[in-house]
Amino acid sequence: MWRALSHTDNYREANAIMTSNTSSKESIQAMFQNMSVLRSYARRSILLEEELEEHEEIDRQDRLENFFSTGYDLNWTPKEVTALLLREVFASPA
Repeated sequence: MWRALSHTDNYREANAIMTSNTSSKESIQAMFQNMSVLRSYARRSILLEEELEEHEEIDRQDRLENFFSTGYDLNWTPKEVTALLLREVFASPA
């Protein structure tokens, strides 16, 4: 889960938080789980032009809200959170 961030300031900051605070560690782990699912939804809807089913759309909205909320709690900018989320969506085929 850390490969995508291994050379960024975000990674170093998240790694420091994960070693110091259990609740933050759980939040960051949930953030990266959400990121994986959100990337899958993005690939399907953007690259493959598939419509998400209603339950997937609800799940996407919840995960996106939690993802951004955790990023903001880490004092990351909206641009940094968005870049983290979309970093691999367009780089690798679905």
